[in-house]
Amino acid sequence: MEADRFAVREWLSDLSDWRQASAVLDIGCGDGGDLRRIATIAPKVAHLVGVDSSEKTIEAARAATAGDPRFAWHQADVSHGLPFADGAFDALGSGSKSVVGFSAG
Repeated sequence: MEADRFAVREWLSDLSDWRQASAVLDIGCGDGGDLRRIATIAPKVAHLVGVDSSEKTIEAARAATAGDPRFAWHQADVSHGLPFADGAFDALGSGSKSVVGFSAG
């Protein structure tokens, strides 16, 4: 089952054209694996931001991307809102779903 879920995430990442994004938000980012994959696919993405409710997984994400200034990690409960301004991101990932919506401006 886990292998199937991973295959779906790989497929969705490949379908999305992350190269046009300048800032990507991943809600429920876990250890940051999806954002690290996006960084490989689209190395010019300037900001890769992950949010997860688990401090343990956020710490793992920080350790995996230490020294890469494109990454930022936040431990937060998204049911209480997010600490970002409207329009701060032009692409969104969440679990096994990817939504890439680029602003016209």
